[in-house]
Amino acid sequence: MFLRGAVTRHFAEGAFDPVEASQNLGQSRFAYLESYGDLAFRSRNALSVAEEIFQAQQK
Repeated sequence: MFLRGAVTRHFAEGAFDPVEASQNLGQSRFAYLESYGDLAFRSRNALSVAEEIFQAQQK
């Protein structure tokens, strides 16, 4: 829910593409999760959500 909302806001604020929309999301609220330290995992997850939202907006 958080990622969807944050990415949607980035698109509404003018993010051009999924890469831009998935950056600087401030995911520190998830620091307690075991996988939080894996930046590549967090980046891929955010980018996947951004790509899904981007595709839906193109329809």
